[in-house]
Amino acid sequence: MKRFLFNLAWPVSALASLAFAAVWVRSYFITDEFRINSHHIDASEISIVNWNCWYGRGGMTVMHETGTYSKLGWESVFNKHAPVEFEHNRMGSPPSYPLMDDSPSLSHSLGFGIYGYQSTGESKAVQTAVTVPFYAICSVLVILPIAAMRKMLRRRTARQRAFEVVLKS
Repeated sequence: MKRFLFNLAWPVSALASLAFAAVWVRSYFITDEFRINSHHIDASEISIVNWNCWYGRGGMTVMHETGTYSKLGWESVFNKHAPVEFEHNRMGSPPSYPLMDDSPSLSHSLGFGIYGYQSTGESKAVQTAVTVPFYAICSVLVILPIAAMRKMLRRRTARQRAFEVVLKS
């Protein structure tokens, strides 16, 4: 069962690594944003849940936002949109790296970032964002294909050695 899962996972991992490498190169020329927005209107408030993902200049940020807002003043805005919708926006050029804050640290200099925000007002909104550079994603995804190639080379070398032993005797 382990061998089956490994043999299934490494090609998927190799393809994902190639796909992320292509997006990594593309991120230096074009910035895309993908959003899934959902909201629910109750008697007195509007609840929202949003997922955003955007990339640019070699990095990708994923943000999750939840919140409740007073119905007063916001109902006309939310009634214009479907309860759940998917959006794709092509951002303007030139792309910038998608860090949410500019605090100097080692993780930021390597391209990683974590951002959190919680509103203190009436809205009760919470935002959480994680930024990861594409080089890190590709590095992790390429581990399984490298392990598979190493395993195949070991088997091939072991077969050749066994063949040489048979020929010598």
